[in-house]
Amino acid sequence: MVEEAPQSGFDKGQAVLFLERFFARISLDFCREWCLLAEQEAVDLREREIQMMHRHGMEVLAGFAAGVAHEVRNSLHALMSVTEALSKELKDNPDAGTYLYHIRSQIDRLSLLMKDLLQVGKPVDPSRMRAEFLSEICLAAINT
Repeated sequence: MVEEAPQSGFDKGQAVLFLERFFARISLDFCREWCLLAEQEAVDLREREIQMMHRHGMEVLAGFAAGVAHEVRNSLHALMSVTEALSKELKDNPDAGTYLYHIRSQIDRLSLLMKDLLQVGKPVDPSRMRAEFLSEICLAAINT
């Protein structure tokens, strides 16, 4: 195309130089933009990978917590059954009642703890979440 341009007042060398610079500039801008997009995609991919690993870790932890809670609850039910049998057998002994009461209360406390541990394994519905101040949570924990 440059070859076919009229010769009057037209410098082919300058035109070719202009076009080379123009296309080099476009090419450079395109390469820069492509590199920026590729870098952002790599960052996004790494973030998704980290989130996936975190979710997997939480699933493993939840499974472990559920397994431990299940096993402990089985033992607690057995202890409660034995306590009930002892209560029937020792109903005339006033000292036994005090001890059995303490055993039952500790079994109940551990049962509640296992119930809470089982909650760790359940997924949280995002619609039930709300923002809280960390200082208030810490104060409540200290007061408890």
